Amino acid sequence: MNARVVADVGEPPEELLAVFERAFREQVCLAFAYRDRHGEATRRVVEPHGLLVESAVWYVLARDVEEAAARRFRMDRIRRARLVSERPFTPDMAGLRAQAEAQRADGAPASG
Repeated sequence: MNARVVADVGEPPEELLAVFERAFREQVCLAFAYRDRHGEATRRVVEPHGLLVESAVWYVLARDVEEAAARRFRMDRIRRARLVSERPFTPDMAGLRAQAEAQRADGAPASG
């Protein structure tokens, strides 16, 4: 793990894990505010497929609906997450992984 990433990691909001758990269970999209590694704030709508824990950093593995791209979001950079019940999806981790690999081969970023 990159030392800069570990030094920069913050605490995810306490309610966040419960919101993601509901989204996984109900298979619905999530909307949230996100601040990337450059400090740029955006609003995202994603299909959450899983969680990845690397040392002290938790990531959400998701498909960004508006970008139609596989992305990895640091949980400590997510705020105001809410369910988007009117946007159901079918989880497809193998498809998400294949999309992420294709994006890397094309030089596209894997994380938001």
